[in-house]
Amino acid sequence: LVKYIRNEERMDCVVEAFRVLGNLSRTTRIRDILMKCKVDRLAIHHCQSDNVELLYAVIGVLINLTVDEDKRECLKIHHGIDSLINIFGYSIQSDWQLSSLVCKALWNYCDNNYEKADNQPLWFTAHQLKILLNLFDESLHESNLESTDDESLDELNKQLWNEEYFPVASRLYQRIIEGNEYFKTIQINNYS
Repeated sequence: LVKYIRNEERMDCVVEAFRVLGNLSRTTRIRDILMKCKVDRLAIHHCQSDNVELLYAVIGVLINLTVDEDKRECLKIHHGIDSLINIFGYSIQSDWQLSSLVCKALWNYCDNNYEKADNQPLWFTAHQLKILLNLFDESLHESNLESTDDESLDELNKQLWNEEYFPVASRLYQRIIEGNEYFKTIQINNYS
């Protein structure tokens, strides 16, 4: 499978291989093997893709990899946080499910990190936090949902926002606000 995800000439194979790895990476042993094979780096590399199917698959793998605390740092080292924030920024309003997956990966990344002083370096940079707060400010209010001329499409968009995006994004927002040292030095009233 690792051979297939390295073959960028056959993106259909890359997508399918990452889907399979997403299913397999639910176990710790497989996640350890994937890290040794540097699948984390390949997944982060593919976060630059404009292929939505590939993004779903690689973010699924990153979600599973970041379940383990010892694997989370790969997102920071290989610029995965920036890639995820970038995907988050352009998927808001256009794909609530993709935005939700990004939030799940970021949730895993910062899960329990604020409770341990030695994990504090795993957190977001001030620049990343500002971007995230702006994105949350734009997307966590139902009144900001974009509407179209198609009422059924608007209803589906609202349903996806309510069921897929909002529960995960609002929890991630609270986790970031409550657990980051950065907010002890700035005013957060605008985001409450």
